[in-house]
Amino acid sequence: MPFDIDARIRDWQARLLDTTRRNRLVKFATGRGGGLNLLRPTADDLWRLLVAERALTFPWKRDVLRLPAEAIDRDEPVVPPAPEANAPAPASTDAPPPPRAKTLAELTAECAASPRLAPEHLLTDLSDKKLATALLRLARTASESETDHGVSTLYAAFGFLRWYESTDSTEELLSPLALLPVRLTRESVEANWVLCPGDGDPAANHCLAELLAAEFRLKLPAWAEADAPGPEDDADALGAYLKLVADAVRGYPRWEVVPTAALGVFNFQKLAMWEDLKRNAERVKAHALCRAVAGDTAVQLRPPAGLVAAHELDEKVPPDAVAHILDADSSQHEAIEAVKRGADVVIDGPPGTGKSQTIANAIAELLAAGKTVLFVSEKTAALEVVKRRLDACGLGDFCLELHSHKANKREVAKELGRCLELRAPVPRDTASELAQLAADRRALNAYAAELHRPRPPLGFSAFRVHGELARLAHLPARSRWAVPDALARDASFLDRATDALAALPRCREVLTNPCGHPWRGCALASVTQVGLDDARHHLERLAAVLSALCEGNALADLALAGAVNSVGAWREAVAFARGA
Repeated sequence: MPFDIDARIRDWQARLLDTTRRNRLVKFATGRGGGLNLLRPTADDLWRLLVAERALTFPWKRDVLRLPAEAIDRDEPVVPPAPEANAPAPASTDAPPPPRAKTLAELTAECAASPRLAPEHLLTDLSDKKLATALLRLARTASESETDHGVSTLYAAFGFLRWYESTDSTEELLSPLALLPVRLTRESVEANWVLCPGDGDPAANHCLAELLAAEFRLKLPAWAEADAPGPEDDADALGAYLKLVADAVRGYPRWEVVPTAALGVFNFQKLAMWEDLKRNAERVKAHALCRAVAGDTAVQLRPPAGLVAAHELDEKVPPDAVAHILDADSSQHEAIEAVKRGADVVIDGPPGTGKSQTIANAIAELLAAGKTVLFVSEKTAALEVVKRRLDACGLGDFCLELHSHKANKREVAKELGRCLELRAPVPRDTASELAQLAADRRALNAYAAELHRPRPPLGFSAFRVHGELARLAHLPARSRWAVPDALARDASFLDRATDALAALPRCREVLTNPCGHPWRGCALASVTQVGLDDARHHLERLAAVLSALCEGNALADLALAGAVNSVGAWREAVAFARGA
């Protein structure tokens, strides 16, 4: 069965684009963990202010209405209790009844009508306490995303599509239609939060567009269809786009476009990859490495010719062919040379093993070869570590950062202009230094080769001998035996001596108590078969006599210390008997 690369690409796209109800781009919600509605200014006015790069402030309701914080932050209005049915009627007095506590909705309406609410003020339906909590949560979430991944996730949403999954469904779904990146800042903990325009262009909700296309065969208009060609007309783009969406959903019962605005965290981190797959599907299908990653076993990836192993680097890669900016060991140098030769490599290792150092060296090598390098990472920290290394080595001007807040057009154009005005540095003549480096390398390699070269007559290298001595140096009772005429000994002698020394532990009792050995005093110079037969014959006779003698207990009674069970006790008993 042939491999279906199209199905695998569709699977990748589905994994990158979340179209489930858990996604806030599909089902927007407010409250705990969600976004917050922006009541004032209206969506059109807020859009115009942000497009014009105007900052807006979240005022506290207590400041707008000049009320104490307790009157704004309580969840439920305080209403005087009703009198009981059988309670006596209160005495008539001229004092007016206590004022009724106002609800949060009533206080919000008073804020909207207050002359102290400026056009640059943002009004929500939350109390001051809950507003402060919600804005702090949104700011922290956006900051963590930008710090970890270099991607802004805080957006102002304009226009919502109210839709239902089926004609008889009672669950209302609200999905944002247009999104504009924003930032939340404040001068101090007690200061008001400020909403500032972010770095980036407005975008449509691609997740919603894909969901509606797959489930309802409905094609939402692209943002480019409503975007005006000139920047002075960007303020009218929102109204034009919402009108296009309203026309597209006109035939669906109960579906409508709601012209409201909200603030929330929306994850666009994988949208760029999804769009890249969509635009370059044919290139992905034609690329052998992409097909291999997709699981096509028919693709045969072959390494390029001329790869250099780690032990061949000094011989095949001279110093003048290396453009390292940081130290590199042989394994790192091997990986860098593979990258230079166009190999597809995977460098794996735990933290602190020099991966970013190897990447910085590889980038320097490719720059020296006149090539362009695209360095991407899921974590912003990895990008920053490599950038700092390149800056420290004088290669920072060759780098163009295209992530986080530095990815906007203004900063990119500014950085390009600065680098184009730089003057080329005067190169320093390093021919003599490289020649000296090559000579030092040859000397060090020759020394290492001699250190590891096996030498006769034992066939050991000096490195091995020193290693063996170091291994034995910690022994508390190391033998000081000096081998006579050591230079004349060969490997066979060493093997025999090693075997003899290895057998010494079996003779521990003999060596520690030589006088107690049964064969002590034996004068036989050689062992023959006749001698073995004589020893066996006499030992058998001696064993029989000793057995009979012990049974009589005559000598045992004369023993000084009980039964006779050794040669020493035997002799002592005999001496005692003779003396008696």
